[in-house]
Amino acid sequence: MRAVYHDSLVWSLAHRRTLIAVFIASLIGTAILFVVVPKGFTTNDDTGLLIGSTEAAPNIAFEAMAEKQKEAIKVIAASPHVTSVIGFVGAGGPNTGLSAGRLIVPLTPADERPLAQRVLEELRPHLNGIPGLSVFLQNQPALRIGGRITKSEFQYSVMDPDMDELIQWVPKLVERLRATHVLEDVSSDLILNNPKVQVQIDRERAVERWASALIRSSRPCSPPTVRARYRRSSAPLTSTR
Repeated sequence: MRAVYHDSLVWSLAHRRTLIAVFIASLIGTAILFVVVPKGFTTNDDTGLLIGSTEAAPNIAFEAMAEKQKEAIKVIAASPHVTSVIGFVGAGGPNTGLSAGRLIVPLTPADERPLAQRVLEELRPHLNGIPGLSVFLQNQPALRIGGRITKSEFQYSVMDPDMDELIQWVPKLVERLRATHVLEDVSSDLILNNPKVQVQIDRERAVERWASALIRSSRPCSPPTVRARYRRSSAPLTSTR
């Protein structure tokens, strides 16, 4: 072992310029790899599938949302790198209401198109031109961490026991992140302009109407009940009140 070390040391001292050149080449190679190699928590693998979320104003009608969803599907389907587009709107699954929708975009074979991330970047400017609709496309990696379906690859959660503070600071945080011009598709699931209905009951008038209805009715004073009749045949269940 000492002999090997002695010989290598003698050779290194005799070829100093060669060692300096190898050292400089290794530094240049490290810098090139730092720029070229994809960076991030997980790599953007090309699985041949893009997942998208759509979002409109909270008070939009279902028919209007469906038309905007069709427009987004038409824009995506126009790409030569897309084989088909599947979309749906309405509450259910990850959608919180009628103003949200989902998109599933299978791509053509990998040898016939650029990388999935490049296809996504080509589609984004066209989707941003749809008025009144925000489209968030994702190139989901093969390794997915977490079970929650979100609008983007990364998520930052803000928690506060005071709801008023969340309402005050979350919009400011979103605007600051958008102003960096480094992040794309910054959004929040805190909906502040969601339509609300506040119902106030005049208890005195409600009691009077209930009492007068009981007087006019010949039925005993008991709450309404639901009765069901089951049949052995394959006919659907019928119920009477």
